[in-house]
Amino acid sequence: MTATIPTAFSAATEGGIPVTFSGCAGFYHPGGGDVAVLMCSAWGYEELCVRASWRRMAAELAAAGFPTLRFDYPGVCDSLGASTEPWRLDDWIDAAKAAAALLLDISQARRIIVLGQGLGAGVAILVAQQLSRVEGLVLLASFSKGRAYVRELSVSATMLADAAGVSIAARADGSLTMLGFELPASFVGDLKKLNFLELESLPAPRVLLVDRVQSQQELANHFNFLGAAVEQVPYTGYEELVSNPTITEHPREVFSGIVDHMLAWSGDRTRPFNSTPRAPQPAKPLAGPSWRETPLHLANGHVFGVFCEPLTPRVESVALFLNCGANPHTGWRRMTVDHARVLAAHGIASLRIDTTGIGDCPAPIDFGERIYTQAQTADVLAAVDWLAGQGRGKVSVIGVCSGAYQAFHAAIRDPRIEQAIIINLVVFARDPARSVSELIKYHSRSNTEYFSRVLDRDGLIKLLKGQAPIRKLLSVVLGRIADSAKYKLMWLIHSLVGKKLLNEPQKRLAELAARGTRISFVTSAGDLGEDELTKYFGKNCVGLRAYDNVTWSRIQNADHNLTTQESVDWLRDHLLARLDDPIKSSFRQAS
Repeated sequence: MTATIPTAFSAATEGGIPVTFSGCAGFYHPGGGDVAVLMCSAWGYEELCVRASWRRMAAELAAAGFPTLRFDYPGVCDSLGASTEPWRLDDWIDAAKAAAALLLDISQARRIIVLGQGLGAGVAILVAQQLSRVEGLVLLASFSKGRAYVRELSVSATMLADAAGVSIAARADGSLTMLGFELPASFVGDLKKLNFLELESLPAPRVLLVDRVQSQQELANHFNFLGAAVEQVPYTGYEELVSNPTITEHPREVFSGIVDHMLAWSGDRTRPFNSTPRAPQPAKPLAGPSWRETPLHLANGHVFGVFCEPLTPRVESVALFLNCGANPHTGWRRMTVDHARVLAAHGIASLRIDTTGIGDCPAPIDFGERIYTQAQTADVLAAVDWLAGQGRGKVSVIGVCSGAYQAFHAAIRDPRIEQAIIINLVVFARDPARSVSELIKYHSRSNTEYFSRVLDRDGLIKLLKGQAPIRKLLSVVLGRIADSAKYKLMWLIHSLVGKKLLNEPQKRLAELAARGTRISFVTSAGDLGEDELTKYFGKNCVGLRAYDNVTWSRIQNADHNLTTQESVDWLRDHLLARLDDPIKSSFRQAS
């Protein structure tokens, strides 16, 4: 039931071995040399975009002989703690030091290179100062002064919110929010105090700066002044890498060039390495006050997941969280982690997964598209197999956008799925002639939103300057109007002939109703998902009333990804109600 992957490809090896330490989650990538690499990741939306490329780079480093460790900071991704806790920069530095100690202990390496991106570049500089045997420092998209970097993050947060159609308010407490990802005021305050141009000691004898358009020449000059051998290379493809996690482009040449620089630093890699690396111990569960989480590879390593168990189980059903686009299993703005832990606090177990090629689950280079495919559905069903093997026979699948598509199709294929919670479903059936990137770029907004954006001041300026792809957008909108007219004609025929001519989604819902599978459609008000439901089930989705197993709920003032805290809270309450109450609900429209 899993995607076909060549036998020469080892997903578990390529994805790394899960490890836990000091309340943090991470992945160890074994390598045979005596120089290890510690990877300090970016933060927030940038981390979401680069996570899969970060995993690929770690695998490439390991293949070149560098044992490598990548990890999540406290309060971030799979590590313990809420992002809103009053974290300090020292908390992240301490976590990086603990990660370095674990890496050196497992690999038995004698030297270490510290690598960081974005906010992680600052962490890399600070932790390198506190470690011994540091051979080199690699800084990607780095910064010199923390105060200026905070301003840059704030501007990026505003631009991203505008692009997503989300309004943000200034935070009076000094915290920073970017598309729902949060840095508490205590951390921001520490960050503003940083000035790497005032460093008095050398963090590493060799430094590689991988620069964005804004060159870090001042930082390069200061490292030179301190006595480091400094090299600078352009971060080609950076903007494409951090633009959208689903259609991001892996900067293969840049990352391979970094590996080549490290090989040059480390001298002759063919010399024998006398120390014997230790076998990493199986990752111990990370435990919260009422739950514990275990990272694991499923289906021979072709699916990665984190199983969140309540310490006091209360409900027999288990939730299976699916990828939204190419967002990793942690979810948009870490929403999936938060929901999983809330469910566990109420006695409900869950499994959040990455299917092949997404997040922490690798794929062969030529694997092809990762979402809206039958191979991805097969990965979802492999996760259901694993849950069944754990005695969890009643599964509720939960997905947003492409995850909603997979939830629907997995429920059709597997009777062990007793419920599907389908959030902002864009398409019931994907047109194979349309690429995923095109679907995301031109088919992710409703007609109403497209028109309102084109007619507002910024939209008109872009239109007049020729910056908006007006022909393509008109083609998309007119195509939708024609498609909608076709289904309205079908509804008219229904009423005239007195005979119901079922379309494909209606047939599938009838099959699921006969089986007793519960379906919960959820849409953000005005979302494209409402257009899709209306197309098949009529105005206000009146056709859904024919199915006792189906509910439809709306979230007001929410974007497609559920970025606002209010929409996240709404979905949390909805999940608790659906998973805690096995009684079928009647059709309703909630707001």
